[in-house]
Amino acid sequence: MLIPPVLLLNLFVVVVMFSIGLRVSGGELLDILRKRALFVRTLLANCVLIPAIGFLLVRVFPLTPDASVGILLLGARERPSPCSSRAKRRRACLSLPP
Repeated sequence: MLIPPVLLLNLFVVVVMFSIGLRVSGGELLDILRKRALFVRTLLANCVLIPAIGFLLVRVFPLTPDASVGILLLGARERPSPCSSRAKRRRACLSLPP
């Protein structure tokens, strides 16, 4: 009997999120909570703005279905922290461990 793909995907997401949570220290979590405005701006940019730009690109330009799916996937993927080393030295950036 095969395991449904949706169940496997859910299990994979839970395991990945759990492993990321194990790497974050308590101090890092408190740092994120202290910089609430930066956290909200980062969340909005990553979860709303970038996917919306990808969606607009797909709607505006005549692309093949394969290219459209690729752009939408790139818009929805996890992005590394955009902070420069200078911002990290000033502790003006919100970043989680790799």
